[in-house]
Amino acid sequence: ITHFPETVTRMRCKILSWSKLSLCQLPRKISAMAPHLVSLSADHNQLRRIPREIGMLCNLKHLSLCDNQIRHIPDELCNCVSLERLWLDWNQISE
Repeated sequence: ITHFPETVTRMRCKILSWSKLSLCQLPRKISAMAPHLVSLSADHNQLRRIPREIGMLCNLKHLSLCDNQIRHIPDELCNCVSLERLWLDWNQISE
């Protein structure tokens, strides 16, 4: 799997684990999951960026994107006001 179909964002999951799936990107409409999603893990993939829409996940408490190819953290991540734990180890973040 390199990416998910946009229909996956219609799910009402609270916890998602998309680790070790060879993902290249997260769904662009991930913000549609905002009312429900509290934990997202997408470790050990090939993600190159964190979508700006992630900032709309107002109930997100845990975000783990370790061991990807992420180089930049979008400012919109600061809008995740419920975020308690953020893991970005083993990426290529330079800013």
